Amino acid sequence: MSPFILIVPAFAIIVFSELALSRKRRDGTYQVKDLVTNFFIGIGGLILGVLSKKALEIGLFFFVFQLFYAFAARMARL
Repeated sequence: MSPFILIVPAFAIIVFSELALSRKRRDGTYQVKDLVTNFFIGIGGLILGVLSKKALEIGLFFFVFQLFYAFAARMARL
């Protein structure tokens, strides 16, 4: 099970709790624009994490492929 299944709802609960607490206190320290910014940062982090993992997998695949290709080319010359 992916940890994001638990992290995303927990993140949403924490962010909305901050907004609700700030509104209850009426101190204005946390505004709706902060909420939107936090959500976009969270979503961007998820997307970047997935993309970087895929890029690492593809890079590793090509690295291993090149090693085996070079090995096979040497063995074919023998």
